[in-house]
Amino acid sequence: MPTTTSLPQVRIETGRLVIAEFGVSDAANVAVVIAAGEWDALPPGAPRDVAEVWRWLRADVGRFRDAGHGVHLAIRQRDTGAYVGAMSLFRLDRWRGSAEVGCGLRPAMRSRGYAVEALSGLTGWATSTGGLRRLDAVTAPDNIAAQQVAERVGYVRVGLTRDPQTGQEMVVYRYSRPG
Repeated sequence: MPTTTSLPQVRIETGRLVIAEFGVSDAANVAVVIAAGEWDALPPGAPRDVAEVWRWLRADVGRFRDAGHGVHLAIRQRDTGAYVGAMSLFRLDRWRGSAEVGCGLRPAMRSRGYAVEALSGLTGWATSTGGLRRLDAVTAPDNIAAQQVAERVGYVRVGLTRDPQTGQEMVVYRYSRPG
């Protein structure tokens, strides 16, 4: 059993992407996304005001990790460094070896296979280096694109749950580490 609630530092390189923890070098990208109102391409808790970006990157992102809740990750194109979107591992339970995973891309970056590539990379990292045994991806019933991404990566639909904040029924997909 793990004795710590935190995860190892995350940096994942795939064929076209680099997935790494947010840092102050992401300030310009985050500001552009906020200015464009592309909230789905930022993790939960990200600011909605450009003036708050530095504070969020210097303090809040680290607090989420330090509290053992999980980690927020920026997804960038490997060759250009362009910001693609964000991923999070959250509801981290190191004792059970489980977490929930979420992903959101900038609208201009969708339908290019980035979501499958990013989820595949994070799933591989989380179930090896990250020491997790199970990941859940929870989607709205009408979010067919997210469901297809989960299925392409090897997640299996296991049931329904209610979102504790909205009460909305959600679909649960699960990936369990083989062995």
